[in-house]
Amino acid sequence: MFKIRKQKGNNWWKILVGTLVLILLLADTTVIFSISNIVNRVDKYNRGVVDEIGNVTGNIHKFANDLNEIRGFLLLPKHDYFVNKQNGDQLTGEKKASSASQGIYAFLEQYQKNQNFQQNRNKANKWLTELQNNSTNEFNSILIQAGLQWGKKINTDKLINVKFTNNTGINLFGLILDFQSGHMKVQSILGEKDLGILNDTVLIDYLKTNEEIVKSKQADLLNQEINLNKLMNTEDVMHFLKAKNLIINNVYQNKMSGYNKEIKQNDKVVLSIEIKKPNFVFVLAGQEYNNIVSLQTALLNVLKNLDLRTNTQKIFDAKKSELEQIMKEQAFQDLIKRMHLKVGNLRGENNKIVYDLIDKSDGQVKFSLAVEKSSGHLKLIENNQEIDLENYQINNGLKKNF
Repeated sequence: MFKIRKQKGNNWWKILVGTLVLILLLADTTVIFSISNIVNRVDKYNRGVVDEIGNVTGNIHKFANDLNEIRGFLLLPKHDYFVNKQNGDQLTGEKKASSASQGIYAFLEQYQKNQNFQQNRNKANKWLTELQNNSTNEFNSILIQAGLQWGKKINTDKLINVKFTNNTGINLFGLILDFQSGHMKVQSILGEKDLGILNDTVLIDYLKTNEEIVKSKQADLLNQEINLNKLMNTEDVMHFLKAKNLIINNVYQNKMSGYNKEIKQNDKVVLSIEIKKPNFVFVLAGQEYNNIVSLQTALLNVLKNLDLRTNTQKIFDAKKSELEQIMKEQAFQDLIKRMHLKVGNLRGENNKIVYDLIDKSDGQVKFSLAVEKSSGHLKLIENNQEIDLENYQINNGLKKNF
């Protein structure tokens, strides 16, 4: 009997130990599974980081190649932007060399430009002097035949500009000698033409070819100028100019580009009329007019409706008009009649226009309605206090002393 109990006791211990072992195995399995998941996530993240670094490195390589293409275009030596970490000192040295080389090449490039600029300046002055002083050369003969003569000469730091005029002194051509490019350019009513390097023959051919065209265009422009001047001096136009205190100003009268009249008030341009190339149509307020008759109709209409008030003045006028309209309403008239009041004459007071509401029995002012000139605000003045009527209901008649 005793042996049987002992055997049962041993089985109990075996069951307990087996259960503990099983629990430990389950716990270890769970921990290992969790660690495995973490490792997998970390590995996946690392692979993503590696891929991103690979993409960034690829983009950097592309950018470096683009930089080297630009350096090649500027005649600068190409630069190796990628070296091993172990060559850090070499990389630093290359960067310093790159900065130095860039500075040297930049200086040499500017030095060469300055040399070319000075050479072009000297060449232009010499060429022009010979052209002007040799009265027997073909160029001066062509000028005489074309009815042209040397005009004003202007020297600047960047160019020489010489005018060629007709017998009445009107500029027909302008010769520009550009020091930067070393080219000669001709300006006229036809526009600006680059004729390339300094060359007597090329200049003569251009003047011969375009002389009559330029003169014809100048005549067309002059005819339009005369028509415009006549229009501006008509009685109808002068009436509007005087009424609105306007003056006419010829801003520029450039015979080689066009013609412009500005209409001003107190030195401020309010309207402009242009004779526009190449067909010399009239331009008013962005609209083109082919003849003076159509321009006259448009100009009179624009002048008639020209509103020269400032925004502040417009706001004030609108509020004043609104107040006067309210006072004309039958409801307003009936109300003040029952109150034995009447509206006094308009008067000015400091920064306001004022309408007094007067007691009919004793002639005393009971209160006043006013509009501020600086803001356009509608005010009630009563007992030496001022109330903003537009916010009267909102602020419940909040008053301020003035």
